[in-house]
Amino acid sequence: MPFEELLDLIVSITLEKGGATADLAEGRLLTAEDYWYFPRHPDRTQVVPLEDLGSAVRSYIEANLPVLTGGGVYLGTWVNPGTQECYLDLTARAQERREALLRAWLHSKEGNRRILSIYNPVAGETAYLQ
Repeated sequence: MPFEELLDLIVSITLEKGGATADLAEGRLLTAEDYWYFPRHPDRTQVVPLEDLGSAVRSYIEANLPVLTGGGVYLGTWVNPGTQECYLDLTARAQERREALLRAWLHSKEGNRRILSIYNPVAGETAYLQ
């Protein structure tokens, strides 16, 4: 899918559904899959206002393009319903909950930002790191 089309889709799905996950290496939006998702580089998470979402997502992708196109790292967006701000993340995933919790904990230790939880969209479950 062409970049501009993918960017528009990321923004519209984020605003409509509260979040999206995109595989920029393959140029596609991911559907809900039975994986546990978590920030891969929590120190690169950005929180942006919804009013500037299109330009913020574009800037975030440009700043993190080598990581996002290297494979195994996805662009994740999530709208906090309490603040109406959008979180932009470099997201990884794992099939097993235990593996995802361990990897999230390790990434949390590496980064300057604590990861609080992992999420499985198919199960509709959030698991919190302790």
